[in-house]
Amino acid sequence: MKFIDRSTHALADFFIVVFLALIPGWIELTDFVETFIYMLAGVHLVLAIITDSKGGALKLIPFRIHGIIEFFVGIFLVASPWMFGFAEHQTDKIFILSVGFGMLLVFTFTRYKKSPDSIS
Repeated sequence: MKFIDRSTHALADFFIVVFLALIPGWIELTDFVETFIYMLAGVHLVLAIITDSKGGALKLIPFRIHGIIEFFVGIFLVASPWMFGFAEHQTDKIFILSVGFGMLLVFTFTRYKKSPDSIS
């Protein structure tokens, strides 16, 4: 069941950017993971801005491509604790895994196809 529409997804994208930008001040992460999170927030902001959706200002890439990118970023995040050697740091690992699985859940439940009555 796909219950996240394009408008809700666009709003969630900007919420996620703010969340990622603020979280290093709230929980203790290693310097590497803090930098990683700030970079992820920046990349996600750019992706949201260039996507053809209600929140996208430039509308350079289709919403479906946005979703595919988020899917692969989610997979990358889930693998990253072991790829970059911070799996032994529990806080870092749990946070990155949570963000990665969260992105995969959003991907799974978002309707990427335009409905006939949608305006964006």
